[in-house]
Amino acid sequence: MVLGALGAMGCSLVKTEVVKVSGGEAISVEVEHEWPPTGHGGILYLPAEGGAIRITSVGVFLNAKRKLVAVFAFRVKNGGTLNSVLIEDVTDNQAEVLVDDSGPKLDKGDWSASVDLKPITGSCPQWLLSSKESIRIYRFSIAAAKAEKLVIYQAVTYNSRYKEFLVRNLR
Repeated sequence: MVLGALGAMGCSLVKTEVVKVSGGEAISVEVEHEWPPTGHGGILYLPAEGGAIRITSVGVFLNAKRKLVAVFAFRVKNGGTLNSVLIEDVTDNQAEVLVDDSGPKLDKGDWSASVDLKPITGSCPQWLLSSKESIRIYRFSIAAAKAEKLVIYQAVTYNSRYKEFLVRNLR
């Protein structure tokens, strides 16, 4: 366990946790929790890294039109060329493809995507309606031109107050 800074709002608690992802595979991820649990942290994550890739942004937000969007970004440390980027939410039994970019472009070593979230039923994903903290696991599968395919798991914690804000402000 590690305590980390969360600005003036408090601290965060980082724990290595073993979680089951889609398909039943058990993985080990760093999960950041707000501590103490005041509900002010919003979205918490410890940026995951693998090979020359470092996750720089990940999460579910409201866009200017008050629609839910998922935002993802990473940096390729040594530049290079990417062949494909696949990002899935693997938290539940069935993986959900969020990004499938077969022609990814880097901008000064950075890649990013923003996608609308389209819930299967209702106006928002079911996990947003839970009154408890939610931890979502995103799998980044990245194929670079001169390297093997890299798989990075990124855990993201959404506290209850942030989820309530999202749901309340949806259009």
